[in-house]
Amino acid sequence: MRFIKLFVIGISFFASVSLFAGIVNTKHNLSVSNTGGTVKATSETEICVFCHTPHGAEPVGAPLWNRSMPASAYTMYDSDYLRRTGYPMPSVLGSANGEPGTISRQCLSCHDGTVAIGAITNAPGSGNGSDIAMGGVAGDGTMLSGSSAFIGTDLGKHHPVAVSYGETMTMPSAGAPHSQSASRGNELKATPDSPIVLREYLGYPGQKFVECISCHDPHKENGKFLRVDTGATHGQNIATTCMSCHVKDNFVGSTHDVKTATYTNSTVNTKFSNGASTKVSDMKCVNCHTPHNAGDDQYLTRRVQEQTCYQGASDTVSTAPCHGSGGASGGKDIETAMSEQYGHGFTLRNSNGNIKHTNLDYIYGAGVTNDQGPTSGIDWTSSQHVECMDCHNQHQVKEISRTLPGSLYPTNGAGTNLIVNGANEGPLKGASGVRPTSFTSTARWEQPTTFTTLETATYEYEVCFKCHSYWGIGADGANGDTMTNSPAHSAYVTFSDANVNFTDVAWEFNVNNRSGHPVNVALGSRTGSNSPKALQDSEMRDPWKSEGTQTMYCSDCHGAADETGTDPKGPHGSSYKFMLKGKNTDNYWPADSGGTLFKSGSSNNSGNNPGVFCRNCHFIEQGGPNHTERNEMNLECVRCHIAIPHGSPMSRLLGMTTFPAPYNYNGNKIYFTRIAKGSATWNANQILANGPSCSDKHRSGDQTGTAETKPTGW
Repeated sequence: MRFIKLFVIGISFFASVSLFAGIVNTKHNLSVSNTGGTVKATSETEICVFCHTPHGAEPVGAPLWNRSMPASAYTMYDSDYLRRTGYPMPSVLGSANGEPGTISRQCLSCHDGTVAIGAITNAPGSGNGSDIAMGGVAGDGTMLSGSSAFIGTDLGKHHPVAVSYGETMTMPSAGAPHSQSASRGNELKATPDSPIVLREYLGYPGQKFVECISCHDPHKENGKFLRVDTGATHGQNIATTCMSCHVKDNFVGSTHDVKTATYTNSTVNTKFSNGASTKVSDMKCVNCHTPHNAGDDQYLTRRVQEQTCYQGASDTVSTAPCHGSGGASGGKDIETAMSEQYGHGFTLRNSNGNIKHTNLDYIYGAGVTNDQGPTSGIDWTSSQHVECMDCHNQHQVKEISRTLPGSLYPTNGAGTNLIVNGANEGPLKGASGVRPTSFTSTARWEQPTTFTTLETATYEYEVCFKCHSYWGIGADGANGDTMTNSPAHSAYVTFSDANVNFTDVAWEFNVNNRSGHPVNVALGSRTGSNSPKALQDSEMRDPWKSEGTQTMYCSDCHGAADETGTDPKGPHGSSYKFMLKGKNTDNYWPADSGGTLFKSGSSNNSGNNPGVFCRNCHFIEQGGPNHTERNEMNLECVRCHIAIPHGSPMSRLLGMTTFPAPYNYNGNKIYFTRIAKGSATWNANQILANGPSCSDKHRSGDQTGTAETKPTGW
């Protein structure tokens, strides 16, 4: 028996020596011998006494706890995302052994700033409580609130503790009449990688809890006492700590996982890489997230909203290789694009403090019951606001180009509207979207009003439809119109033109319409179109010569002003109205920058139309196919075609004089009163019109084409 006792004592001794050796060179050595920090005793030489005592320990806390547990009432971590998915919220920190959070409350006895650092239960040699005189503390002996180690009693911006690990998430339903396609899990590993530990408590069978000690070992000689110590940089240790539990879908291989661009910020390099250059790929999660003192409590991001994307871990935008203005080499300057006159920057800067954004907002569209209140969804009536993550999945985004260098469009035959096409995985990978379920059931020129919400969109237009359709805009149009069988425009004025309201783009791309750009369906598959559906090869420029089978992106027409130059690609912002892009130097529609309407016969010395936006893809030169007669008459483009060229209830994006604005420009430009589409080539199509500038050529020849009438109500 004596041998066993001595053996146990020996084990305890060597364990104590090991812990002592580990802590002596860290900031947790609060004795006078501390050389690593400013918080230390003025004369006390013992090291362990600040937390432990062999006799007279506190009844709450382990092992042999020598400090009073704080009596603070803590504000716990709260998250719209966790509540929406039904994940159990963190428990109130335990005040008794056997309750979740007890072990974290021990850590907070110093770090919450309510208990003096030197206040212990059993002082060395005295057998009773006594405050140890300390330096580097506040006047009352507590931790200075300006210290990087200060946590406080508000835990809302810190990684949750006393939270059960590995619980099931339940994706909320979009509600009738809309459906949902979602399979998101909790994105946690079944068991954390070693050396991460979870805490079990009596009375909570089958549950394991995350506590401070899950990630930190208070006895370890390591930056921030992290359990993970790969021997690499501090930034890599933190990232590995995060990824020991969190496994984000498709993060491996994504831009934020592999990008080698480096920070030029001295603070970042000193803190995370021992003074060496810090790579984005080294930091991974830590570029955007921080486990303590986060700027945004929704996702523990370093800063609120888009500022995290602009600045990353740096304390200045200019030294971060991220998405801010004038950033370090390797980043893409999205901030400048968002500050352009036209684009999504207006809604991004709508920083209404009541608007809370999570990546589940796409579930709540116009008219959908929102369990989080009116400001947490896409509904424009209460939330005209977007965030970067509304269009991008920051954990899956990839940095590739689907076009040739110096080109705005793909190679011939490569046009597609897929977000992921084989190995072509780009910046929209993993983004959420909505898909109309009623395209096949609605008639020509009717508004799709039922949708399936998609956790992962397949096509780019599904991302755009979250806002630019009934899902976001709703049913009410301008001046109280119901929009049913009437103009598909909303009550919301565009940022590009105060005379033009936003329209329901999904309505315009309805496959039952007579015509439309091949965004959601190829021309040959447009069910509402009369033959011939596809254009001719001679009517199209490269690379759009796969007529009838080719599809395109919304971003083939909308994007930055200089996408072949320094501007980042995509519809972030532009100096051109409606974010129109192209090879021409004056991308405006349907009028030039001075307000003069483009004409089919306008030309420069080379016989081209340098300012006509449509010319980027369509061959409409004077004397070219199909526009010869129109060029001779020098007609304004909007005398024949609708001014919102997404889709039309008539063939070839034509309109009729009875069409309202904004499709009929200013409500009075279109001449046509009757249209008949021929059965042969476009040159043989018969356009029947009555207008003061219409030549008899428009009414000559065989008038046996398919007659087309305007929609009901128009």
